[in-house]
Amino acid sequence: MFENLNLLIKKNTLTAIVGESGSGKTTLVSLLQNIYPLQKGNIRIGDLDLKHISTDSLRKLVAVVPQKIDLFAGSVVENIALGAYEPEMEKVLSICRKLNIIEFIEKLPNGFYTYIGENGVNLSGGEKQRIAIARALYKNPEILILDEATSSLDSASEQYVHNAIQQLKSQHKTVIVIAHRLSTVMRADQIILLKIIPCLKNLFLWITKKIYLKLSGLKTLLKVR
Repeated sequence: MFENLNLLIKKNTLTAIVGESGSGKTTLVSLLQNIYPLQKGNIRIGDLDLKHISTDSLRKLVAVVPQKIDLFAGSVVENIALGAYEPEMEKVLSICRKLNIIEFIEKLPNGFYTYIGENGVNLSGGEKQRIAIARALYKNPEILILDEATSSLDSASEQYVHNAIQQLKSQHKTVIVIAHRLSTVMRADQIILLKIIPCLKNLFLWITKKIYLKLSGLKTLLKVR
């Protein structure tokens, strides 16, 4: 899909990836997770070539919140502290406070121990997204990737997520977001525009926020929630 792609994402930055459907945004995220093998070239995280990083190590380095959220059958706390033998409740509570989701969780039948997922309590799309983001933050990754992960959130909830992202950056973490919302894109340190060009490989461009505003046009601005 990409040819001669040369992309640098610096540590301690927020990078937004934008582009029309089919331009390769999700493919790029999949490549960063080593889901698809590279036919040529390489991807490096720091000084390490991605192909030399074990799956377990990569999962510790990179946390992804996908567009389609799948919660596991289990309690809320088990979904947030996924894989932890003994969840650190203070850590769980701290993250949930940052995301402002304690109130809705405590209103569930059994609070943090409410069974969700298959055959469990039904949650809205926004509630699922916030739990998935809390799960990613619990991992304390070096790189956080959000693939349209705030699309179901209202502006207030999105602001809490943004605040959490800023805290990650202050800890020298790297954040990558795929987004359509202008409010999300305009907070980025750099914007990568992926564009489909007929008869050519997909094109990627570094663009400034001012240029992005012009490309978006007034119609997009009016649609921003």
